[in-house]
Amino acid sequence: VTGDAGRLRQLALILIDNAIKYTPSGGAVRVLCQREKGRAELSVEDTGPGISVDDQKQQRQQPHKLRQQASKQWQSARR
Repeated sequence: VTGDAGRLRQLALILIDNAIKYTPSGGAVRVLCQREKGRAELSVEDTGPGISVDDQKQQRQQPHKLRQQASKQWQSARR
């Protein structure tokens, strides 16, 4: 996989942490990492409530704000 190993690791940890955090007691979290056609594929599935339709719409409408927030979080995590 080509990319920044630190950021890829951080992304994987965030996805797994969120899945665990938002899955109710007795629920399940499934993490799968595999090679597919020369590429790495990471899948994180859970039985949590998911993201509401309204929040999904907001995320699609404001992707630049989400990128700015993620960038700020990344910079804070590196300090």
